[in-house]
Amino acid sequence: MSDDDKKDDVQGLIAKRDELLGEVKKLKARVADLEGERDAAQARADTAEADLHRVRLDDPVEQIMGDLFTIKLRHALPEVKDHFDFVLGDDGAVRFTTKEGEPVMIAEGGKEREAAFSAEDIRKALTEHGGFDEILRASGVGGSGKPPASTSGAVASERAEKGGKVAPAFGLR
Repeated sequence: MSDDDKKDDVQGLIAKRDELLGEVKKLKARVADLEGERDAAQARADTAEADLHRVRLDDPVEQIMGDLFTIKLRHALPEVKDHFDFVLGDDGAVRFTTKEGEPVMIAEGGKEREAAFSAEDIRKALTEHGGFDEILRASGVGGSGKPPASTSGAVASERAEKGGKVAPAFGLR
């Protein structure tokens, strides 16, 4: 091989190396773009999942359990979640479970049945479990302390009709 052939081979190899380095730089830039898109998509997915969790699980739990306690739910819920849990089932329905993930069982008429996600069944489960007597509102009691169907004992008074014009006191006008 002559020196010219070696120079041509070296020049060809240098050109090929530069071409391959350019492709590597383009691919690295494309990878960085795709990673940025992936991170943005993951952030959107996390936000959507958090919204779904809030709408499908947290809001219904707060709505059902809102009137069960004499204290604010945000103070009672951590205590409840120490013993029980609320999870979304495969069908999208909220399930009332034990901490171990098993359905909560309540006694009814001498038999045990699975507790439904309702205020009555949650109240029964909390009552049977015990430890919530101080903060659990009695069943049938509304926010005013009266049963929900009770009416006020007050009698509607008739409005006094306005009489004629009364003279100002002490002659002042």
